[in-house]
Amino acid sequence: MNFSTKRKLPRSFGCLIVGFLTLLSCEYCAVRSPPGWWKAGRARKRLGSVAEAELLSHLAVLLLPEEPIRELFRDFPAERNEGWSRNTLSPDLAVYGALQAQEAALFLEYDGYCRHLKPRGILADTRKSQALLDASPAGSYVLRIAHAHRGLQCSCEMGEVVIESWQMGRECSLVKALRQIVEFLLTLQGSKLQPRLKSRLQQFMDDPVGTSRVAAAEFTDQVATERDSDFDPAHLHEFLQLQLGLSPS
Repeated sequence: MNFSTKRKLPRSFGCLIVGFLTLLSCEYCAVRSPPGWWKAGRARKRLGSVAEAELLSHLAVLLLPEEPIRELFRDFPAERNEGWSRNTLSPDLAVYGALQAQEAALFLEYDGYCRHLKPRGILADTRKSQALLDASPAGSYVLRIAHAHRGLQCSCEMGEVVIESWQMGRECSLVKALRQIVEFLLTLQGSKLQPRLKSRLQQFMDDPVGTSRVAAAEFTDQVATERDSDFDPAHLHEFLQLQLGLSPS
């Protein structure tokens, strides 16, 4: 073939192709590149309960599948003030790229323990929500997940979803709780979600069985193993001695 006689494509067509590829590349980078607030944090070494890890790890796979699950359990540096007395902020789950607002954060808090239903617990949760919003970009959102309504003052920046309790290791029970959370996000926050995430969440609602959550199940097993290895009967024995006033044997 004589390359000198090969028909050339119009310059406008070539520019169109380059522009299309650039658009795809930029969109890809926008999703894959973590924002500054995310980079300021680090993955947490010790997680909460195994139940919390099970629920939130499955949400992590749905909300930000391109990141390793453990990376979504993060600690962030914080400035102490009247509303927050610690130098770190540890949202139960931190997600970037979920909301349409530029660099906005989506924080999820699992308030499953009984202490979250008491006045002191409710006050602490409210303060933490505000601290998270104060430290994050505009347009960020905090979703608190509980098993009972607590009369929280919800707003465009903070919401609460009540889910049923689930049995650990029972997929049908867990899926029901996950669907309640996803339905809340789609119903009340659908217009704020990135279109691709909204589509992925809707796909889960339509066919939860078809969604791969193997990584989340493996992560939960790993957390359970870590918690078992951390258990020291000697510490429990010392605690009981102090509580019951027993002398060492």
